Amino acid sequence: MLKILKLGVGLFMVVLLLTPSATATDLLDKIRLRSGAELRVKIIDTPKVDNRSYVLFKTESGAMVQMERTRIASILQADEANEAYARHLKTRKETVAWHRDMIDWCKDQDKGRLKFRDEIRYHLEMILEIDPEDLKARKLLGYERVGRGQWMLEDLLFDRYGYQRDGATVTPKLFQRIDQGNKVADETSGAFKKQLKLWLRDVKRGRASRQELQQRLLQLCTPQTANFIFEQHARVETRSEVRMLYVEAFGAAPGNASTRALVHFAVNDPLGEISELAVTLLQQPEFDQRRAMERMSEFMASPNNQVIKAAAHAIKELAERSDDSQRTQLRDVMLRLTDALVTTHVVPKAGAIPQGRFELNQNNGGPASFTAGGGPQTENIQLRNGPVLSALKKLTGEDFGYNEQRWEQYFVESYSLVDATVRTD
Repeated sequence: MLKILKLGVGLFMVVLLLTPSATATDLLDKIRLRSGAELRVKIIDTPKVDNRSYVLFKTESGAMVQMERTRIASILQADEANEAYARHLKTRKETVAWHRDMIDWCKDQDKGRLKFRDEIRYHLEMILEIDPEDLKARKLLGYERVGRGQWMLEDLLFDRYGYQRDGATVTPKLFQRIDQGNKVADETSGAFKKQLKLWLRDVKRGRASRQELQQRLLQLCTPQTANFIFEQHARVETRSEVRMLYVEAFGAAPGNASTRALVHFAVNDPLGEISELAVTLLQQPEFDQRRAMERMSEFMASPNNQVIKAAAHAIKELAERSDDSQRTQLRDVMLRLTDALVTTHVVPKAGAIPQGRFELNQNNGGPASFTAGGGPQTENIQLRNGPVLSALKKLTGEDFGYNEQRWEQYFVESYSLVDATVRTD
């Protein structure tokens, strides 16, 4: 028996009465909502209804829910190894031997040293909680003995005395800058590039599941590597399913590079599923919405009218996350929107015949004739951009329609600086 509850626009709950709840052996996916809440569910299907994407899933209590995809920030599908690790944790024993067994189990998994890197470190730290003098755990965590019964992390030891590993003397501040530069360089070369190359190969061959490809890319894409991934690969990708993977990865690595990448996908897939996801991810509190809107506004000068509309739509959506104090800092964005209220575009001229071609004219009851090609092949047309006006109304709270002069007057009155000290007598 089905019971359908409408919870709001685009959100429905379908409850299967007497449906058994998820068992402890079920692999559960993780859904993170735009509100920040996380749900452990079993994803059943991702249907489309009336050009809207939905996610159908079963909750741990057994209820079936269908939710509009735009309300979901990210989906992390179940992983058998992670679930197995969670089950092992239920057998926890506060002994060195148990934690060592867990470390060995993590390393034995496929790519376990990378996949369970944080978990391995956790178990090493737990070993030190039990036995602070455990030499192996100390070494693996990067400690050096600095005195009887005293240990210090090796990196902190070098920082304290201002030495690099080769013994060259530098100041601690300079050492940190050099070390950070080396880390960034390492992330865009060597092992990182090798792993990214393997990922691209598996994408091309189509041998790995989407879940595996998603998880591997999430590990590869960081705030430091996002720019390399975007410029070298994501920007030129044409396959929609792969573009979606890139968008999800950038959304999980907040930073300037990821912001620029998500802006690119938002405006180059006009009002499509990829665009919607990119805008939704940019609305996360970890991203700078003002910076994103400033980048979006640069597309107001695009010769492509669809790009202008997509960028304006994104600005309006991002404005939902901004407050009045932030909007006062968006003067340049609003001025660019004003310039794009009505835009001129070059389009092919209707009925134009290309130079060097002839068109046959059939005359009723008379002889046929030919029209030679040539003359203007294109014409200029003016278009009113509704999404641009909507974005302006959202940012300013005003509505002057497509009257550009009235908008300009509004900005002069609202943003001009008045010197109250000027004498008028």
